[in-house]
Amino acid sequence: MTLMHKVQYPVVFLLEAIGDQLWGFKPNFVAALVMQEGPRRALFWFAKNMPKYEHILEAWGPIRTHLVVAVLSTMNGCAYTTAGHVYALQLHYLKNNDRLFPLTGSEIFELHLLPEEEILQRLEPVLIKAGLSEEVFLLHRMVELRREKSLALSDRDYSLLHLIKLFRMLNVCGISNEVKIDQAHDPINKNRAVRDRYAALRKSQAHVQPVAPSPAFGITVLSPEDYL
Repeated sequence: MTLMHKVQYPVVFLLEAIGDQLWGFKPNFVAALVMQEGPRRALFWFAKNMPKYEHILEAWGPIRTHLVVAVLSTMNGCAYTTAGHVYALQLHYLKNNDRLFPLTGSEIFELHLLPEEEILQRLEPVLIKAGLSEEVFLLHRMVELRREKSLALSDRDYSLLHLIKLFRMLNVCGISNEVKIDQAHDPINKNRAVRDRYAALRKSQAHVQPVAPSPAFGITVLSPEDYL
């Protein structure tokens, strides 16, 4: 069966429509996941996993949730998911703090070749600077649970385990299918005013501090059009 035939399954249009309703665009990973897993397994996977993710997002808030997912996806080496969740993190951070988050999606993803502990060491001063020092412990705990899930004790630990399992699957899909980066994986993506302000601030920052093209993403680091 060809790729064209595989992505014409009705479930692709259904899941893309849900994504469009939630985030304001049709996520690129949907067709890739259906192609990879088949329509029934893909639909079952969404029905089983996404309600729990939405519950975590509501309980933790978008900044914490997207930070954890972005770091997970970086450690797993998935540029697609890293970009989508870093962009969501950046938009929420700007909305809440009226300033830019210190790192772009490319700058975070470029850490993916480092050992996990070194990634956290690089991120710790950034998070402190951003006023998110309380998230440092959570990221260390996430790494511990990645290595040994039997260490889980609390509801927060089990939420971390769910994110670890959920995004291991999505990251494999993103990497193996070379899914093209799209937009912010969050309802804030529909807020055009925040997106435009973010783009303007990044553009202004790029004029002050030019950044070379990123080999990790194959795109320019501070290009607003690439949602980084």
